[in-house]
Amino acid sequence: MASAPGADSCRLRVRVSPGASADRVAGLQGDEIRVAVAAPPTDGRANSALERFLAKALGLRPRDVSVVSGRASRSKTVSVEGLDAAAARARLLGAAPADGPPAASGRAGKTAPAPAAKAEGRPRGKGRGPSGRK
Repeated sequence: MASAPGADSCRLRVRVSPGASADRVAGLQGDEIRVAVAAPPTDGRANSALERFLAKALGLRPRDVSVVSGRASRSKTVSVEGLDAAAARARLLGAAPADGPPAASGRAGKTAPAPAAKAEGRPRGKGRGPSGRK
């Protein structure tokens, strides 16, 4: 997970999924915090987006969050200045699933509504198909 270089700083292990539909914390994968970012994994854009997203989610300045290893990998180590590891994890995982991948539809614990019954005997026009013949 993290090692604490100083009292108000830490290092977090992060697993990044670039090219997502939105930036979000997606839960845990082993000891890594899963984060999805919308930026593509080219020219360091995903790393920059990850740093900005984590800073905003943690309530820190962007310069207080930086990728220190794994810049070309999905598994990264991120340095966080101003928070200890427990506080950083609590802020990031507060609303995320406890473990494993997120629910496929984003509706964990909710059931789908029952399909509506088909109307019997609905009008079908003159009975002609696409060719216009009976």
